[in-house]
Amino acid sequence: MSEAGSTGDVVADRRLEALVGVDVPLQQLKVLALLKLHGVLTAYRIGELLDSTPSTVTGIVQRLESSGLVARLPHPTDGRVSNILATPAGEEIVDALVD
Repeated sequence: MSEAGSTGDVVADRRLEALVGVDVPLQQLKVLALLKLHGVLTAYRIGELLDSTPSTVTGIVQRLESSGLVARLPHPTDGRVSNILATPAGEEIVDALVD
């Protein structure tokens, strides 16, 4: 599964942008919503919840991080794992969708 995998995804992304005025692709919005709901998650857990491959999740999280919508923190007991959380800017986007 790829983030911008189909024409339907592109259409959905454009409709969402027009509806809420946010230029964030649907897959990224799903990750932000999961983080808002669950708090801190690992990329592995995000992949489980979205039924996505690790490489897909890594790409989504990298784009969200470069946009300042998520942050990565070191896992307290496993140096190979990062905890991912929505930043205030990321939470604002989710809040705008549910208001």
